[in-house]
Parts: sequence; C-alpha cells; structure tokens
Amino acid sequence: MDTPITKGPPPSLAASFAVRHDGENLPGNEWVLPVGEEVRLVISMTHESDRVICLTEFAVEKAEGPSGQTARVLRRDETVLREGRRIYEVTWDGRDEQGSRVAPARYRLVATLQTDAVECGASNGAVEGYGLGQLDVSGYDGR
Repeated sequence: MDTPITKGPPPSLAASFAVRHDGENLPGNEWVLPVGEEVRLVISMTHESDRVICLTEFAVEKAEGPSGQTARVLRRDETVLREGRRIYEVTWDGRDEQGSRVAPARYRLVATLQTDAVECGASNGAVEGYGLGQLDVSGYDGR
C-alpha cells in the first residue's frame, strides 16, 4: 500500500541578503558588475528562521553551466548564528584559487549556508545556496 504524500509549504529560508557596491544598494540578485583589477562588496545577511546557521561561505562560480564549479572561495565563516544580522566584506580580483586569472566570462556570486547541524558540532546538516548576483570579467585584459 502506498503512503499518501502530505503537501505543505516549503521550508522558510534561513537568511536573506542585501549587497552594496561603492555605497549603492544592488537590486535583488539580477545585477551584473564588471571586474577590473578587483571588486569590493559589502554583504548584509539577516537570519530569517529558527534554524541555527553553522557555516556561511561566499564564492564565485562560472555563471554558464552547472552550479557548484567554484572558481574561488572569497570568505568562509564558521561562527554560529542563531539570530540577528552579520555584515561581510568580500573582494574578488578575478583570480581563481591558484592565483591565475579566470577565463573571460560572467561569474555568479553565491552564498552557501549550512544549517541545523547538531549544535554545529556535526558535519552534516541542511545546505542552502543563494545566488546574489553576477561579476563580469570579460572586459578586463589583466593589464
């Protein structure tokens, strides 16, 4: 006998984000910024649920193709967050983890949160990914 599936609302997101560049708020997650020698962003993360956030990571990945192809991790924070807001500053110079200039293309700025690991002592837990916007290195020749 088949067990009936009970439908309900999707779980609430653990956080919301706002991104600023040169003192200006960037709208939603549809923005594209050119990257010259580097780009500096201020990211405000507000805790939105009753879940514990155990890990916050900001990275860039190639916009075309499957997600998860990280070019570079920009910031990793293992501070436990139960409520409130955090401000992060991130800088990207258009280089990958090995220090080489990435191929000319658009790259997604993504935030990944690990939530609900048992008081953050366990390595498992729910993982949530957020697309924050795009960075474009196609117009920069590295000089």
